[in-house]
Amino acid sequence: MSTHVGGVGSFRRIALPGPVGSRRRACLALALTSLLWVVSATRAETVPAAPTRPPNIIVILLDDAGWRDAGFAGNEFIETPHIDALAAQGMRFATAYATHPFCSPTRQSLISGQWPARTAWSRRSELANPDAPRGAPPYAAAGAAAWTGLRSAFTSLPEALQAAGYATAHIGKWHYGEVAGDITPESEGFQRSFGGAQRVGAVQSFFAPYPGLPGDVAAPPGEYLTDRLTDEAIAFIRQQQAGPFYLQLSHYAPHTPIQAPQPMVEKYREKKRALNDPRLNPTYAAMLDVVDQGVGRIVHTLQALAIADNTVIFHLGQWRRGTLWLPRGDLHGAAARREGPEL
Repeated sequence: MSTHVGGVGSFRRIALPGPVGSRRRACLALALTSLLWVVSATRAETVPAAPTRPPNIIVILLDDAGWRDAGFAGNEFIETPHIDALAAQGMRFATAYATHPFCSPTRQSLISGQWPARTAWSRRSELANPDAPRGAPPYAAAGAAAWTGLRSAFTSLPEALQAAGYATAHIGKWHYGEVAGDITPESEGFQRSFGGAQRVGAVQSFFAPYPGLPGDVAAPPGEYLTDRLTDEAIAFIRQQQAGPFYLQLSHYAPHTPIQAPQPMVEKYREKKRALNDPRLNPTYAAMLDVVDQGVGRIVHTLQALAIADNTVIFHLGQWRRGTLWLPRGDLHGAAARREGPEL
């Protein structure tokens, strides 16, 4: 097994021990923790004795995006120049995997650092139990015991970071799952939250007034949700620019309903006609294009505030094979084929 680690002007390959099959066991939360350790260790070895501020951390999580839904991954339809720039100038982890193909267990793992068999909060482990009663959560391992619905004991990632002096915020989809009591961003260590709830996995519309979006959100008619979530993220960055801060931006896109601003949809309809490929979905492509524009806006904000050099960005997918980037230094901007009917 090997992975590529690259920064501005550097590239090297690291060989990792273990059988090939072990690659699929990679956990997003463990990867995040490991990478933060690497950052700390690297800086401790290479930076002189002068004190350094802990890095700001931004996690951008997409909902249901395919692993090839970006130009750097070989896509020739969807335009993602800002995400491509992160991949080119940062570190790309092509064998980092989500812990589960469903929403809630993946998100639980990211927050808790635990495998889905533990975050299912059943009475027994992930091992098969022939005598286990029925009623296990639908995403538990075969033979798991009935779901208790009780939160297990753990210190969450935002709780640990908050204890280390970080300001924390969760923007967007939360969807922690069916658990007894209220498991909210605030209960898990986020000091600020916007647009998420425990049992809300999707919105009814991506356009204001946002039916299905948790909270009483004031928005001008026609505002697009992906843009609004980026706005909220940028507002938090500006408020906490003195740092350090931990921001988790969890987009609802590109989950259904497949909706995007009409000018962007028309742009990709033109591209589809030019390519003469009926498999391409212009509206889906437009959704990801808007996500990419948001990434560019966030990077531009970091640069304008002169904190880009001390900010780590992780960009990953919720349930498919994920890719993470660790940009270094100056970040600047530089198409996925999604089969299915046009919506």
